[in-house]
Amino acid sequence: MAAGRMAAAASAAAKAVGAGIPRFPPIFDPLDAAAASLAPEDLQREREVGVALGLKSMLATTLESWRARHRPGSGASCGP
Repeated sequence: MAAGRMAAAASAAAKAVGAGIPRFPPIFDPLDAAAASLAPEDLQREREVGVALGLKSMLATTLESWRARHRPGSGASCGP
């Protein structure tokens, strides 16, 4: 369900600035597969939630948890 939210939020953010999102298969194929596994009403609800939450809000949470794991002294590597 998170995939539906994230895809909808990203699309809404791009549309708001007049941009489009390139449909790279490695990114969109899993998103499309996840969306196809949901009932239409569930997918619509998740898309609405994603747009309401906004991409910035969702990414802030995701990035903060990543940053916490990769702070200097955490023992985690930021690179390959």
